[in-house]
Amino acid sequence: MSEVTTGKSPSTILFDCLNEMVVAAAPATILDSAAVLDSGWQELKGDKGIIVSNSEWDFAPTFGTQTEIYDALLIIAFYWRIPSDDTSERREPRDKCFQMAQAVVNKFFEGNQDLGGRLCKGFLLLRATDGDKSTNSESYAIINQPIILNPSGSRIDYTLGEAK
Repeated sequence: MSEVTTGKSPSTILFDCLNEMVVAAAPATILDSAAVLDSGWQELKGDKGIIVSNSEWDFAPTFGTQTEIYDALLIIAFYWRIPSDDTSERREPRDKCFQMAQAVVNKFFEGNQDLGGRLCKGFLLLRATDGDKSTNSESYAIINQPIILNPSGSRIDYTLGEAK
């Protein structure tokens, strides 16, 4: 881990990375102007965005009394507002979520896969799922992309406890 991530939770590390990605997005691209939320408890903002879930992880020693996080399991949720009252018409918003997820994953795989110097052992993406969510009389297409930061190769309980 680097000075950038020392003392930060896995959720904050991932949030910072995604927020930088969105801020750096070129105008009129799929990530341009997307909201980035650091909790599923925050109100969905705008027509599109990314939410970082709570996380589960292991602490392990590195040097002397220093510790790092390993096997940090989180979910990146991508959302896109369904512009119609007819929520069965969600193909286009679902495809927009897919495009956002694909853009983020492509950025993750660029370079040395340490999320901009934030990780020591990289990341592992798990199987993504799509669905929908209704809040405050709005409906959204959703894609959930599980990710493991600093995977150790140990078997992990993928149920995520409270993080959903």
